[in-house]
Amino acid sequence: MRKRTLYGLAGAFLFILHIVSALPLQLALEWSGVVDRGLSWSAIRGTVWYGEIDDAQYLNYPLGNIQQQTDFLPLLTGRVFTKFTVKGPSLAAVGSVSTSLTQTVNISDTILMLDLAQYSIRDAFDAPMSGSLRLDVDRLSFRDLSCQDGQFALWTDTLRATARRYGGQGFPLEGKGFCEDGTIYLPVSGQGPTEQVSLDIQLAPNLDYLAEVSVRSATPDIVSALSLYGFDRQGDRLVMVQRGNLLIDP
Repeated sequence: MRKRTLYGLAGAFLFILHIVSALPLQLALEWSGVVDRGLSWSAIRGTVWYGEIDDAQYLNYPLGNIQQQTDFLPLLTGRVFTKFTVKGPSLAAVGSVSTSLTQTVNISDTILMLDLAQYSIRDAFDAPMSGSLRLDVDRLSFRDLSCQDGQFALWTDTLRATARRYGGQGFPLEGKGFCEDGTIYLPVSGQGPTEQVSLDIQLAPNLDYLAEVSVRSATPDIVSALSLYGFDRQGDRLVMVQRGNLLIDP
């Protein structure tokens, strides 16, 4: 009798897993609430087990085409573990995301590349930002779209792209990012023969941002130009602070 009960429970559990894995991906996403939070697409096909999303956007920011595949074994422990790839005009990514009964979303082992020129973001000189941004995510944990914990490496050549417009060379900026109490911190820095630049960004869950650009330069022409663009002198540094919202003031 006990064996029959165990076999019956196991069979019922596997039947439920089969139903869940065969669930259409579109239906699963609509039930999950991500549509109400800003995710949209032009076409979607497949199931929770394996599916594809075309021309995905999040809060009107283009993501591209997404492929996802769910692993079976984590389902046995109550977790959903999905591997994904994203290919779009402005974004390329490969990695994994998992969710649990605690409704925590974990992103891990993910590499993300952004083409900044495809987004309506302006630099400290009020010019369209260009160049690339790379994130190497070791771990990021979200709850209700608020980042609770995590670490990642950050690299960008946007300063090099900006410098070219003024006949300079520029150099890449890099650093280690993290999140704490819902706020994502993105500190990067770099230096060339005569300049040192650091950029510290804080990003809140509602996408309010605070960005501080700090420059040390031994070139008089650069010091004069930065002063004209609104940088304030603080000791041996020239500093500009910007505030805004990525949705309101992208």
